[in-house]
Amino acid sequence: MLQFSPASFSDCKGPNIVVHVSWDAMRKTKGPVTILVYKPGRPPVVWMPNVAPAGAHDTGEWMSDGSTMRLVDAKGRLLAMRTLETTACE
Repeated sequence: MLQFSPASFSDCKGPNIVVHVSWDAMRKTKGPVTILVYKPGRPPVVWMPNVAPAGAHDTGEWMSDGSTMRLVDAKGRLLAMRTLETTACE
């Protein structure tokens, strides 16, 4: 499980926001996990290296439309993935 709060945001609030990220990979691993961030057109960046398989943390004000997080185990296997999307400004 990998969740964002908010799960999406209005273009009126962007381009960048703070996101509360929570994860739980306890069903798949008891060992440490790493969270990688992929932004469109950029190479992936390690955001949370070697953390507990369940937890939560806030990002800085750098999450934007299309930002994708991947939760991987110590061997690099994908456990979960989530992409942040914007909604139209109304």
